[in-house]
Amino acid sequence: MTCPLFNDYTRDCLKVFPTLISSDSLTLCTSEKYEENCVFFRIITQKEPICEFAIGLSKCPLVDMVNAEQFDELAKAYCLSQNKKACKRYSLKKEGKDVPASLLPNGSHVEENSLNPV
Repeated sequence: MTCPLFNDYTRDCLKVFPTLISSDSLTLCTSEKYEENCVFFRIITQKEPICEFAIGLSKCPLVDMVNAEQFDELAKAYCLSQNKKACKRYSLKKEGKDVPASLLPNGSHVEENSLNPV
């Protein structure tokens, strides 16, 4: 079965996450595991469990500061798990506080335009 966001060899998920999907591989798009393993599909279709702030990730400045693999790891560890309460970004948002653009879920920071956490 093919992902419904993969139409005519075009990934419609790019409309939501244009900077993240740089992989030339369409293996996940054409596999039956897309619903379980693709963070982009799960966020766009809001498959549970999901953080209520996850759909806003497409507009989050942090998205442009990490690569697709790092985003995938972060999303699976925090946004798409029951672990969201351990996410520093989630905690700040729930408290109504401003969230620094470079704040990673684990509380460390990533330098702007860098792929390495500080």
